[in-house]
Formats: sequence, C-alpha cells, structure tokens
Amino acid sequence: MSVAEPKITVLGLGPGSIDLIPKATYDLIVNNKERVYLRTSQHIYEQEFINLKTFDYLYENAQDRATVYEQIAGSLVELAKKLGHIYYCVPGSPLIGEESVVRLLNQEVVPVNIVSAQSFLDIVFERLRVDPLKESIKIIDGEQFTTDSTLSSGSMIVCQCWNRDILSEIKLNLSDFSPLAITALQRLGRDDESIFEIDVNELDRAVNPDHLTTLYIKGPIVPTGVEFVKLEELVRELREKCPWDRVQTHESLAKNLIEECFEAVDAIYALGAHKPGGQLEEGVISVEIETQEDKVLDLKEELGDVLFQVFFHSKLASENGYFNVSDVAQSVREKLVSRHPHVFGGEELSSPEEVLDSWEKNKNSEKSRNSIFDGIPSSLPALSQLNKIAKKLSSKGLDPREVLISSNSSFVTLVLDLLSKGDYRLDLEHEVRSYINELKLRIE
Repeated sequence: MSVAEPKITVLGLGPGSIDLIPKATYDLIVNNKERVYLRTSQHIYEQEFINLKTFDYLYENAQDRATVYEQIAGSLVELAKKLGHIYYCVPGSPLIGEESVVRLLNQEVVPVNIVSAQSFLDIVFERLRVDPLKESIKIIDGEQFTTDSTLSSGSMIVCQCWNRDILSEIKLNLSDFSPLAITALQRLGRDDESIFEIDVNELDRAVNPDHLTTLYIKGPIVPTGVEFVKLEELVRELREKCPWDRVQTHESLAKNLIEECFEAVDAIYALGAHKPGGQLEEGVISVEIETQEDKVLDLKEELGDVLFQVFFHSKLASENGYFNVSDVAQSVREKLVSRHPHVFGGEELSSPEEVLDSWEKNKNSEKSRNSIFDGIPSSLPALSQLNKIAKKLSSKGLDPREVLISSNSSFVTLVLDLLSKGDYRLDLEHEVRSYINELKLRIE
C-alpha cells in the first residue's frame, strides 16, 4: 500500500473549553487519531484526546524551548514523509505564540496547511474590556520580557508566564513603578478560570503560574530601556542630518566630554551644599535662592549631557566597526561583576577600604599594570594625579614622602604631608573644591 503525499495540517484547538474547538477541527481529530499529534498534553480539554500522541517527552530533556520547537518541527516533517498526511494540534490559534508552527512554515520539504481557531487573546481582551488598538497594546512572550518590554511604553499583554522565574524577572524589571497593579489571567475559558489584580512586588508570590497564565500591564509605563533606545535613535538621526554633528570625531568631541563632566561635578557639589529638605548647610549664606528641586533638576540635566557624549562616541565607534553602545554597557557590566567578588563571588570584604584595595588589585591583575603611573589619565588635574600616585605607592607598602619628595618642591612636600595624615585616602581635589564652593556661597 503506497503512502499518500506528505502533508502537515496544523489545527488550532482554541483557548480553553472544548466548546471553543471548531466543530470541523474536532471531527478531524476524532476521525484521524492515529495520525494526530499534540504539541503538549498541558492543554488537553477532552477525555477523548487523552491518549493522543504528544511531544511532552522533548520538553523533559531539552535545555531550552527553542530547541524543543526545532525538534518538534523536524519530527513532524519526518512523520509526514513516513505516514503521508498528518495533523498537528496546538492550543489557541496556530499563528499566535506558536514557535513550532513558525519553524514548520519556514521549511520547504513538506507542505503545511493552517486551520485557524479562536486565539487566547480574544478572550483576554473580552475579559479586560479593552480595545487593543486604542491602547496600543504590545504582546510579549514572558521569556523575552526583559528585552521586548524596552520597546514598549503603552499597555502590555505578557503571555506564556508559565514558571516563577519568569514572574520574578518581570517583577524586577517593573519594580521601579511600584505601586503598579497587574492583572493576572489564568486558564481563561475553562471551569477553573481565574482573574485577579496584584501589586508588581507580589507578582512571583501571589501568582501560582501554569501554562495558561497571562498578565495584563496597563500603561503608560516607560521601562528604563525605552528612553535609551530613543536616545540612540536620536544620536543616529543627528549624525545623519545635522551639519555640525556629521563632521565630529572622537578628538573634536573630547573637550566637550571634559566640559560636560566638569559641569556635572559642579551640579553634584551644588546639590551637596544643601541638606535634605532644601535647607542650606549651617553657616552658609546665599543671596540667590535656588531650591533643592532646582539643583536636582540641574544634576539630572548635566548627567544627561554626559550620557549623550557616551552615546555619541559609541556611535562614532560603531561607524568604524569598533563597538556600539550596547557593547559599552556589556563591557562595564562585566567589569563591575568581576571587580565585586564580594557581591558576585565567594570573597568576603567587610569595609569600604577592603573593597577599594580589592578593586585595585583586581584592576592591576586584569590590565597587567606594573608602573605606578599606569591607569592615571594625564588629563586629570595635577592635584588629582599626585593624589592617585601617592595612594598607589601607599598601597604597595611604600612611603610616598620618601619616594616623591623633592628638595625643589616645598609645595609637593606640604601636600604629601597632608595626605599622609589621612593615610593617603584623603581626596585633596574634593576637599579644596568643597571649600571653594562653600566660600562662594558665603561671599556672593
């Protein structure tokens, strides 16, 4: 007996109750049980489907779901070549959140036919009484929330929240927006359907996740990554369209970076002249009235200017094929993890001084630095350079006064004597700048 031409028909089972399975689909399953395959038994609604073949065994051994979907698609193609026309059943609608179906459609060995059904999203919107077009709702896979949510500022439907790790990740990404009410929708269309609201901070404790758990997050909210994406796009547009931005180089922008950093430092010290609540430090008199809120806004603006410089230099580097701003963020994150073994490793450090010593040792080890001048930028103010040199010598067990003092520089001798009184941890640049800023406030 010859085998029929291979073909795969993908059947949508609808979002919940057996009543939501299309009659034609139900009949196809019942009349062709030997050639019907379910993606998983987790969504079985009818006793007659219990004994159908599934791919549950692939989930048990695979390292990730992407591997499972690839294996399912490959298995179905081989089964169709062997048996002819087979049926593949998936929950909901075949083209909504079904990666295995996408894999099937991307292969060209066996033709694939799609039989649609009602999606779980239809019931979600019905229960929420919302119009997804008016709310500009973005649909996000729970496992991709960290990356995909950065491109959304409106409401979000987060589907496939099937384990507690996913809920924890969502909570961490949204914790800055607390209190934030999230609607959990579970097992929609079934007898044990459940819909309730919880605060984002209770998400991974109040929700018992399963394969039919969906979250609704009402916007507008702006996850941190959204504004970074917008800033990156703005820098790209300026580089393309602005005559001034178009001709800039790393070298031409260096002075801008220095100026912006100094302006940010000024804003930091200005903010530090105030006590919490907007009161000036005792003894400080100022004719010009500037509130604490004004100074906070100044600092925000100046930090933004520094951030713009980082994005601009990263854009220049990407044009030359060196790196982009994502590489910069990844690099500093990895460095901070390696420099904090007491946080991310097994090392135990109990004081800020021990942390600084450990940081310097790790830094020298990573960069193979031997000279005391290595890692000290020559563009630093001279006082700061001397400060760092003395501190490095002290960390190596040397007395900076014996190494650095010159008979030709009584000033350096005085500075080193001052540093030695603070065990070479005193920041003279900070001390002098603080004094000058205080002097300005007293006199002006």
